[in-house]
Amino acid sequence: NFGCKFCATGDIGLKKNLTVDEITDQVLYFHLLGHQIDSISFMGMGEALANRQVFDALDSFTDPNLFALSPRRLSISTIGIIPSIKKITQEYPQVNLTFSLHSPYSEERSKLMPINDRYPIDEVMNILDEHIRLTSRKVYIAYIMLPGVNDSLEHANEVVSLLKSRYKSGKLYHVNLIRYNPTISAPEMYGEANEGQVEAFYKVLKSAGIHVTIRSQFGIDIDAACGHLYG
Repeated sequence: NFGCKFCATGDIGLKKNLTVDEITDQVLYFHLLGHQIDSISFMGMGEALANRQVFDALDSFTDPNLFALSPRRLSISTIGIIPSIKKITQEYPQVNLTFSLHSPYSEERSKLMPINDRYPIDEVMNILDEHIRLTSRKVYIAYIMLPGVNDSLEHANEVVSLLKSRYKSGKLYHVNLIRYNPTISAPEMYGEANEGQVEAFYKVLKSAGIHVTIRSQFGIDIDAACGHLYG
């Protein structure tokens, strides 16, 4: 529905929004098989905060008479839907938030993620600053490493500048660097991440005092890694 250029899911368009039962049944299925569910992430296919049913699912997951999970065990990833982020801040302040940044430059981000034209980086970051100020909760920044596109040291330094200019000098932001997973199904093709560039990018952020992690990859062998899901 939002057409992110590097993601296979973004090429299939919106099929439907999951109902609250379709969301909670995924957890219930594994619970009934005897698995201990201690955390839940709303990420993968689609934009969670574009589906109002997600909020009903949060209510179910935290209901002491149902799943009884702490809201701190729930995480939501978003491309930056400002009205829904505000709702999270006001009604679900302990739920973890991840913002998909992917470029510190507004014009470039708009090319990669058209949603930036509607909700620009600066406006989203202002809302995230307010979220941190009101909740004292860390916000995660997802940054996919697209070789030759957004993985330069110039980009790294701009990410540092962006976060250092935020509330409390960005101390409650944590950047997750994600290697791009090549897929033939995405709207645009990029090569495999350059490990040297990933490491250099990491070092720039780390040396500037930015909290940063290089994320591990799972599901590549079955085309089910981040950005692969299609269908």
